[in-house]
Amino acid sequence: DVYKRQDWDRPLADLSLFDDTESVRSGAMNMAIDELLMRDSVGPWLRCYGWECETISIGHFAPVPLTLSPCVPVIRRWTGGGAVTHGGVGDATFALGIPRQHPASAMRPKHSYRWLHRALQAALVEIGVESTLAADEVISKEGSGGCFQNPVAADLLSTSRRKIAGGAQRRSRHGMLHQGSIQGVRLTSEFPSVFAAQLADSWQSCSIDPGLLRRAEELARTKYRPLESPD
Repeated sequence: DVYKRQDWDRPLADLSLFDDTESVRSGAMNMAIDELLMRDSVGPWLRCYGWECETISIGHFAPVPLTLSPCVPVIRRWTGGGAVTHGGVGDATFALGIPRQHPASAMRPKHSYRWLHRALQAALVEIGVESTLAADEVISKEGSGGCFQNPVAADLLSTSRRKIAGGAQRRSRHGMLHQGSIQGVRLTSEFPSVFAAQLADSWQSCSIDPGLLRRAEELARTKYRPLESPD
């Protein structure tokens, strides 16, 4: 069965693109929107977004840092991994969701990570940014320290071998969610559509439903509000 291969070597058939880069939101809202899109969507989707202020996100299973700055909120992602600082110059974030019923959601994590980053690498080339995929022998330090200080296999590296793109995934009964970060790269306004075209044969620009945004506000308040230092 072609859908049970270990790798996925072709684009998705179609994709919904949520270009949310102009609607700068809090970290809590960003996480809530990604979770609700993952729960509600019936097909693959890509969301590109920014942050209203500098924010640190930590993986779903990571311990709360012993000390937290009152000036930089720390939030927990639905996906795994270590700490990532968002909202700086040259920082961009995206989420890709593939519902459980879609055959691509059955990809093994290392294959889906490489497949997605190959598409990201091709999209960056289209806007004039060269990069390479980190070699398979890179040792993962996921969950310890800052993610951008610890490249893992198939992360994107600049020509000077600096990590410029990485991400974290989670699989649940809803499917596969990948949350990725691009840092130290100046992206163009066309980048979300360029990236979507690398991921899928066809894509449609979509707006986030106002009803979902209202639900996200409640989820942001109850589940994703900034963390407090452990006692």
